[in-house]
Amino acid sequence: MKYVGFIKEHSPIEEAIPFKLMSDSQQLSSELISQIVRYLNKGILVFGWMRYLHDLDSDEPICPDGYCTDGVWVWPMYFAHYLKKTSCYPFDLEFIDFIKSKNFINKINDLSVDKAAIEAELFHKYNEYREQP
Repeated sequence: MKYVGFIKEHSPIEEAIPFKLMSDSQQLSSELISQIVRYLNKGILVFGWMRYLHDLDSDEPICPDGYCTDGVWVWPMYFAHYLKKTSCYPFDLEFIDFIKSKNFINKINDLSVDKAAIEAELFHKYNEYREQP
């Protein structure tokens, strides 16, 4: 699995970036943001927690704490919120190239995803990060 869109303050894993770095990132065009957000919204929910996350700037509730996938990439549900809000997001360009190669169409179906494996891997990443000095 590959990970994209994780923010340390919400999801403390190695691949996550600190929230303050978002404003230092290259601004994306509104058309590209719209295409990415549509793609993200077609992801398969892997799992979620019984809590709502709050915007790191305004403290307004933004979405449930959950994680989605397209079978290759995994992203947090809050990814689309911050992407739309800031027009900036420091993520791997490999993700953009990947979804462009699919013409921004996410055709994944629920039965083709091993949700338990993704959940176990992400749980391991959370624990691994917490155990670091």
